[in-house]
Amino acid sequence: MYLGGLAVAVAVEHCNLHERLALKVLLLLGTDTKWLMLGFMLTTMFLSMWISNTATTAMLVPIVEAVMLELRSGMENLHSDSGPLLNLEALHTTLLLSIAYSANCGGTGTVTGTSPNMILKGFMEEHYPESSELTFASWMAYNVPGMLICVCVGWITLQVLYVPCWRKQNEESKKRIRRVIASRYEELGTITYGYSKTFDAKVKESLIALQSRRVKGRRGIESIFRSVKSGLSKWLGAQMVELSVLSPFMVQIILCVCTATLTEIMSNSTVATILLPVVNEMAIAFHVHPLYLMLPVTVVSSYAFMLPVATGPNAIAFDSGRMKTIEMVKPGIVMNILCCFVQLAMVNTLGTSLFDLNTFPSWVNTSSGEGNWTRTFNSSKAIT
Repeated sequence: MYLGGLAVAVAVEHCNLHERLALKVLLLLGTDTKWLMLGFMLTTMFLSMWISNTATTAMLVPIVEAVMLELRSGMENLHSDSGPLLNLEALHTTLLLSIAYSANCGGTGTVTGTSPNMILKGFMEEHYPESSELTFASWMAYNVPGMLICVCVGWITLQVLYVPCWRKQNEESKKRIRRVIASRYEELGTITYGYSKTFDAKVKESLIALQSRRVKGRRGIESIFRSVKSGLSKWLGAQMVELSVLSPFMVQIILCVCTATLTEIMSNSTVATILLPVVNEMAIAFHVHPLYLMLPVTVVSSYAFMLPVATGPNAIAFDSGRMKTIEMVKPGIVMNILCCFVQLAMVNTLGTSLFDLNTFPSWVNTSSGEGNWTRTFNSSKAIT
């Protein structure tokens, strides 16, 4: 699956399909600021499902810069029909943040979209080979609706905070934006078909990069397995056994909050690598479906909206817009809270229906899991 995703990414980059798609969507939706933002977000979200989040952001930021350059060349501010000024810097910040946020959300839409998804898939295949619930299709059926809701949440949040949609944009600014988008779209020419040696070279370069990423990914997966074999995950889970007095839903909320906090200062793959074995042990101890706790932790690990260092898309947007940290933190807090709420709602409704999360699955080796947990917990109490 990862090789297939890489091939798609190389092909899209080689033929400028990402730019063609983005410009076409922008032309279709219109050049009013709210539709302009939605066009960027939908395009970024879709591409991020198949291409890495950082690469998608890097592909679309130049289009934003071209639009802003055209606007700045003609006016200092955009005047609305009703009188108030719509600041160009606010518009620039909003468009960049919209791309970063939709790239982070879009990566959750497919198993290959981002590293934590593949880590969860590999964890399930390694520890529960009899499980057949988590597939490429079932993942999309579960998380694509949540992904779309989160993108809509981001669209509304950014408009309320930076570019209120009730302010009407004057016709001159709309014409300028449409002119630069149409000009760039025409420069791409017509779609052609044929064989390219340059494409072969890019594939070879990407395969070399893939080998490097596979080594890093293998180290991450191996660290999970080492923590499981060494008993570290069981010991950490035993320290959290006091949470058994709470309902599984409350435990789910606590885990989502902890994950959303950690992923702001650590990479999402690192967060998933650390937490999934522990959460799996907790699920066995609480006698709930492992995916009931592991699914929201995996998805929320990609909800890093507050800090520039959290993800590649955030860093690119922050640097391109020369933002202040508070400009990313303010909408990021709102996005974190609302997106966590969306994920909790999805896993307890659609997720429960798709994966039968109300039933403790027969493929979990309960006797072995609970026995190990009990021995670990007893030993930890003895040490204490």
